[in-house]
Amino acid sequence: MTKGLPESAPFCLEKALPTTGGRHRVFTTDYDTGATQISVRAASASAAAALAASVERQVAACAAAWLRTTPGGTASWHDYGTLPVEEGARVYGVQTSIPDSEPGAHLYGIGRDRATVTVVKWGRMGTLADAPVAAFKKTITTAVDKLVP
Repeated sequence: MTKGLPESAPFCLEKALPTTGGRHRVFTTDYDTGATQISVRAASASAAAALAASVERQVAACAAAWLRTTPGGTASWHDYGTLPVEEGARVYGVQTSIPDSEPGAHLYGIGRDRATVTVVKWGRMGTLADAPVAAFKKTITTAVDKLVP
């Protein structure tokens, strides 16, 4: 993992994470799929819990925020629920589309192990109905399980 946050914040995560204490990695394919993992070590477990909750709120509000700035666009979101790993994780999906363009499907996993929070954002062209939610849940479980507290 590379020290710091990515050069460009992933969609829905703009200003969601502190600028210090983070590490990230970016995954890409030759096609239209990519993912970013960002892990942040907070000052305490309670600070990490507050950070994870804040990131969850921002992702849950992302579709509505995007709609306010994208005339003619459509957006929706889905809460895929919690995962029983370490101090917990939750998975969300956000779908966006503008006229005459392919829709974009985005999955977010937000999890915590003690004072460390990790966020994995996956995205590609398509709809949430086509998103690999079950596989993504396994990825998030593994990512949170491997966090070093």
